[in-house]
Amino acid sequence: MLDRNDFETRIFSYYLPLQRVRAFVDRNLSEPIPLRTAARAAGLEEKYFSAFFHRKTGVCFRDWLAGRRVERAIEILKQRDDTITSVAASVGFQDLRTFERAFKRLTGLTPRELKRSVAPRVMPPLQAQEEEGEPQEHDEDPDGDQGVAWHRPGLRDLAPPETLPALLKAAPAILRLPMPL
Repeated sequence: MLDRNDFETRIFSYYLPLQRVRAFVDRNLSEPIPLRTAARAAGLEEKYFSAFFHRKTGVCFRDWLAGRRVERAIEILKQRDDTITSVAASVGFQDLRTFERAFKRLTGLTPRELKRSVAPRVMPPLQAQEEEGEPQEHDEDPDGDQGVAWHRPGLRDLAPPETLPALLKAAPAILRLPMPL
């Protein structure tokens, strides 16, 4: 049985008007794309295009377009730390509230929840060091997250030396600054 992505790939590669629309949308995702413009890209009349698109894909053009935009927003949120507002604008949503509603409807999460779930986290200090009797100074987490212990001496204490390069890539910039010992 085909999953949704395989189905969409086959449908959009089989029908030439849908190929054209998909290519047009991929090139212009950040711009407003009304039905009339998509119909022109497909080479069809607006009313016929709307019915054709729905009949062949099972969804209306507007919902499909919102899905494409949300997919791209997810990619952006996973790749880099950017504001929700700028991500929404970069994928073509003119209104933040519309973006948030579409995102929640399609993913079950808010954009902020997804962003928090994919953001790299600093590893807490090893519990064994505390149990061995070495006193450690803990500060409050600057982001307000629960369950992460912040250790003043430095990153060397967070992980074995061989894992430090990977940890440095994932650490917030403030933790990469030189710290007084």
